[in-house]
Amino acid sequence: MQKLITLGEVSDTVDALSRNCVDRMIPVQDITFDSLNTVRIANEPFELRDMAQLSFAYRLGIPLQYLKRCPPEIQKYNLNHWITKEKNEELLFRFDGSDVRVVFTPVDTLLSTISRSWRDSTHWATVPIHRCSVPLTMSS
Repeated sequence: MQKLITLGEVSDTVDALSRNCVDRMIPVQDITFDSLNTVRIANEPFELRDMAQLSFAYRLGIPLQYLKRCPPEIQKYNLNHWITKEKNEELLFRFDGSDVRVVFTPVDTLLSTISRSWRDSTHWATVPIHRCSVPLTMSS
């Protein structure tokens, strides 16, 4: 039989993995791309982790597998073209050190805040769940 853990324990693990992360709202007009691997914010380069690449591809409506097969100059052209069509004025970047870990919209940020508030104000942390495998790397 699998050991049960609580949602609180899962939350604690996620919090520990996110401890070194910093969130910043970035004006879309300050975002440009060198390639799928590198974004510039106000001309300062940052590496995009896998999840940030996926976030941008989805957000901009560009199939990720297509972008990955393109040479860097075509990636740059596509990403820089479609970021100009972004409907939000700002996007939330989650940094882990100097890498961009993931990108959210302002609505995602609001939902996350509401979720955290609910989590902090209820007894959900004591609900048992079956232990599951959680990757403990921050590479995505």
